[in-house]
Amino acid sequence: MSPLRPTTMAQLSSGRLDVSTLKAGESDVSTFMLENELIFVQSSAEIIRVFEKSLPQICHKIRFFPRIVFTAFQPDMIIIRNAMVSPTGLYHSALACYGWVDAVGLEETVALFSEVIFQLLGFFDYGEASKKF
Repeated sequence: MSPLRPTTMAQLSSGRLDVSTLKAGESDVSTFMLENELIFVQSSAEIIRVFEKSLPQICHKIRFFPRIVFTAFQPDMIIIRNAMVSPTGLYHSALACYGWVDAVGLEETVALFSEVIFQLLGFFDYGEASKKF
C-alpha cells in the first residue's frame, strides 16, 4: 500500500491590489474577496483602514504577514519609483543606475561589478547584518 494518502489541496488565487485604486473606487474586488476563506496581505495600517471602510464583511478573513527582506541576497538592489520598469519591475541595480546617471560608459559600469567594489561598498557584510536583524 502506498504511504501517500489522497488529500484535498487548497485552491490558491493570487494577485496584486493597488490600495489607491480601491480607495478611489476603481477596483471591484469585493466578489473575489468574498469568495475566499482567507486573504493574506502584507501589514499596512492603510490597507486595514481601506478594508474596514469599503469591505468590513471581509475583515475577519484577513491574515497579515510581514515583508521579509534578506539584503545579502542582492545587496545592490534598489527600488526606483516613477521610473522605467526593469525586467524585475521597480527593482534596479544601484551600480547600473550609478553608471547610467553619471553617464559612465558601458565598460566602466560593468567594471563596477567586481569584488573590490563590492568589498568597498560593504556588500559582503550584508549577510551577517541581515542575520542579526
